[in-house]
Amino acid sequence: MSRSNTTIRVVKRRWQVLACLLGVALVSMRVPAAEATYRFNIEGQPLSQALQIFSNQSGLQIVFYTEVGEGISAPTLLGATRPMAPV
Repeated sequence: MSRSNTTIRVVKRRWQVLACLLGVALVSMRVPAAEATYRFNIEGQPLSQALQIFSNQSGLQIVFYTEVGEGISAPTLLGATRPMAPV
């Protein structure tokens, strides 16, 4: 498998994991996702750390196994947006 195909698979997996985790978080939201906007200031870093900061900044509860995010880096997220917009 070529390096670019491997990179694409890794990036796709990162976003799939993030989408699943954010989906779980949105279930517990009191405000519909379409109405809620949050300001984020999260630098690119390991996924587990980024999700913890995301949870702190949004007030959303995120539950995940730390093994799920091992070896995965989350991209930088800066600015005001709805929680599912980056996904």
